[in-house]
Amino acid sequence: MSDQAVRGLDQLPYFVPTVHYDVHTQNGHVPVGTRRSTGSGVNVFYLESFIDNLAHAAGKDAYEYLRELVARNKKFRDRDDWLKALDLVANMSAWGTPLPDGWARGIAIDDRRRPSRSTIALCAQVVTISISKSGQLRLERVDCVFDDGFSLVNRLSVRKQIEGQIAWAFSDAMWHQITIRDGRTVESNFDTYKIARMADYPPAVNIQFLKTDNKWISGVGEEAIPQIAPAIAQAITGKRIRSVPFGN
Repeated sequence: MSDQAVRGLDQLPYFVPTVHYDVHTQNGHVPVGTRRSTGSGVNVFYLESFIDNLAHAAGKDAYEYLRELVARNKKFRDRDDWLKALDLVANMSAWGTPLPDGWARGIAIDDRRRPSRSTIALCAQVVTISISKSGQLRLERVDCVFDDGFSLVNRLSVRKQIEGQIAWAFSDAMWHQITIRDGRTVESNFDTYKIARMADYPPAVNIQFLKTDNKWISGVGEEAIPQIAPAIAQAITGKRIRSVPFGN
């Protein structure tokens, strides 16, 4: 483990009394390219899903469990900002209030933290989904709290970026996959590689900015992507989902 990784352990957001950190790199023969949200997409999915599994096992509300683990971590330097973000997005989404039959909410948070750099961009989201009797999942609403740092030059531009990321993240969570068969890819164009269309976009998207003391935000082009998949997985109650895409 690198010295940077060791230092990064001191900044885990959740209270964990004992931590073992290990890294393994798996090399495959299939060439790969860059992915929007890079490593955060998969890392946040496993971490937030794992925390949700713990909440489920403990019989606790997902938002309250998240909040408790963050609040108990007194060594976490951004604890207060995380708590504010969680409280604000829960309030925006009316977390805990009744929903129609077949509807559910899920919550996830991340700040693009990396041991190798000091920049972050805090983002918390609540998704509201519905699942029809035939099993059709629909994204009904997304509430998003995004890090304002000490100043965003153009909030409208950031808002539009987040709105686009929600569409991309929903596609990624539901359908994005490449299948290798007989040495070549099955998906060759958008007739076989499904993406979200206008009809799939949630009818309601609410975005609020949270004022923090973060001097440098890591970016606004992919920071609102990683939370969508674990939040949807959490909302699909009755089954603990540990892989994407959910369309399978």
